[in-house]
Amino acid sequence: MHSIPVIKIVPLIHFFFIAAFLGLYFVEVVFELYSYFNKSDLELFRSVIRIHYWVDILVEIPLAGGIIMAVLMDHLTTLHLIKIGAAFSWIFFGCICIWNVIKRYRLLQAGSSNELLLKKSNIIIFFAVIAMSAFTLAAGIGSWLAYHRVLGSIQGGERGCSYEKYNS
Repeated sequence: MHSIPVIKIVPLIHFFFIAAFLGLYFVEVVFELYSYFNKSDLELFRSVIRIHYWVDILVEIPLAGGIIMAVLMDHLTTLHLIKIGAAFSWIFFGCICIWNVIKRYRLLQAGSSNELLLKKSNIIIFFAVIAMSAFTLAAGIGSWLAYHRVLGSIQGGERGCSYEKYNS
């Protein structure tokens, strides 16, 4: 009986975490933008602050699958390093977003003005755009690398990584 190598399983697990994050992110975008464009509904605005806080605290977890894959690779290319850098940038700016969501929630709990809460919302949206730009770069490179890894597996490559000829 043959077993599936870990290097083949980890990318799939990583993909599921990325897909879950994207779903979560789009839900957060809907919350934030809907309340942002309906500023006159103060109850909605304050509810979104509470909901976003608890979604970040209870659901949004750091993704470690990519680091596990990097450790398992026997050869990291420049493109891999750029992808890892973009992923770390995404995580860094995502953490800034989460920090600001927490600060905004605390301001809400302290009875801060709507103007101050709205300023904090603007900061969250700004850093979310930066974070998603870094995510888009990492996901684009990751998709290209995964495509060539699968292509190499189909063509019978030793390591399943035929993309190395394109990225030395």
